Amino acid sequence: MKKYWLIGAAFAALLIIGLTTWSARLDIAVDADEPLATEPELAQVLSAQAQPTATPGSINTASTDDEPAYDDGYDDIAETPAAEAMQAMASQQQAILQYPSYSQPYEYIGAAHRNWNRSYPVEIPVLDGDETLSLQLQRYHHIYPQAIEGELVASMAIDVVRLELVDADSGTLLYSVSSDEPSFAIALEADWPRNLRLRAEVSFGGGREQLSTDLTFHYPAARVTAVGQASVEGDDVVAEVTAEVEQAGIYRLRAVLSEDESQPLAVLTARERLATGQQRFLIRAHHSVLPEHAAELYLTDLVLERMSSHPGDEQGFGQSNRTSWPLGTVNPADIDTSPYQPDAQEQRQIEFLRNWQG
Repeated sequence: MKKYWLIGAAFAALLIIGLTTWSARLDIAVDADEPLATEPELAQVLSAQAQPTATPGSINTASTDDEPAYDDGYDDIAETPAAEAMQAMASQQQAILQYPSYSQPYEYIGAAHRNWNRSYPVEIPVLDGDETLSLQLQRYHHIYPQAIEGELVASMAIDVVRLELVDADSGTLLYSVSSDEPSFAIALEADWPRNLRLRAEVSFGGGREQLSTDLTFHYPAARVTAVGQASVEGDDVVAEVTAEVEQAGIYRLRAVLSEDESQPLAVLTARERLATGQQRFLIRAHHSVLPEHAAELYLTDLVLERMSSHPGDEQGFGQSNRTSWPLGTVNPADIDTSPYQPDAQEQRQIEFLRNWQG
């Protein structure tokens, strides 16, 4: 029993350090000065297994005169699949910390960037569980004038689908349509509210079912209108981004740095407080994510986000005039290739992971 506590506690510690590291790499925290989890906090999680407590209906493994503790040895923990997964996670976190948070290799966080706006399907069993019905949207956040696109996926034939889009807060009906097609596209209106709910009533041979899913609507808070040619600044390649800002606030731009538009190299992150009007800021790529040869670089898959800086300050999103911005050709011979030096907090996290791995 203690063996499983130890595995669980260690996994929890690695999960904490993984989430804090990924949060820093993706720049998720609203407060730039908000600290990551420290190694004493992580060690406290690991040591929790040393003081087990009983819960209703559980076995208390603490030693007592009348109730001996279970102790079947921990030597085989390192051989379990869970331990191997934790070792792999620790190794990956160490690798991530070798790069600056503003310039992370695509292989580490590319999937998170690609799926940032994923909408999870809503699926229900029908006809006594013999069939399934699912409502799937292409995205969760919709930025005007993006259409709400999705489909009904069913394991049986569908007769009629009635869709209703309502204000999720007030229940006010905004749009409705009936169709015999499983796929749909609903054009957004500029004055629709932020929080929306899509309801689907599906008729099929043998029954009728309802499904619903929530989504958000955003009028663009800002727009990227230009990205300048790349230049070298120390051990970084930098490019100036121009944005037309409608709503002032703290903005985060995430984008993929690609070679020849086809080979993703890294996910770059820039964060700036922007006033309204035309604003300029820099986005950086560390030399460690660049190819070792002269290459034509592009900035693609831009995600411009107005971050919530305090309760009641709603998150927003912007758009880009282009899906791909050419940065020009960069020669690595022009760049200072000194290794990246993790800061003090990152060094402590690396040391903690190394000590944990033994």
